[in-house]
Amino acid sequence: MEARLDQAEKRAKQVDKHVDQFADLVQHEVRTPLTVISTFASLLSRTDADNLTDKQRQQLDLIRSNARRLSRVMSDLTEFRDI
Repeated sequence: MEARLDQAEKRAKQVDKHVDQFADLVQHEVRTPLTVISTFASLLSRTDADNLTDKQRQQLDLIRSNARRLSRVMSDLTEFRDI
């Protein structure tokens, strides 16, 4: 019985390690391009605001809104991993 508990504990630690590695990978692979997308969308909306059509402004707002949402998801993933 003790051997089975030790084996289950070892397996649980392996799973935890894989979850941490996955979370780190996802964060890196999503946050890096997300930062670039957010930065350029903000830059465009500030510097070219007078030259944008209403549709272009709406599209930039949509990009920025979805980038913020995805950033919150990444933060939630970090919090979940740290539990």
